[in-house]
Amino acid sequence: MASSNKIDGFNNLAKNQVNDYIANDLNKAMPTKGNGLDNRNQMPEYKAVGGIYQCENCGNDYTAKTTWQKYCPVCSAERKAGVMKSKRFKK
Repeated sequence: MASSNKIDGFNNLAKNQVNDYIANDLNKAMPTKGNGLDNRNQMPEYKAVGGIYQCENCGNDYTAKTTWQKYCPVCSAERKAGVMKSKRFKK
């Protein structure tokens, strides 16, 4: 019986804390100004698929196959080979 009284006590304590949190949260005034973050200016610019762009590594032109492609096929293959090589040696 003593353990069920302890459990009931903890449950009541938890309910009181939740109710206090909800009451305090609802009584807060809504801010009249924004937080200073403007998501429209923070959106990344996506590339058009099929557009011609310059590789960030070597500067050669390439046709984008995806919206997030940064490197030409040659540089991409070199980077991918390096990643796969490092994964192989980490075992």
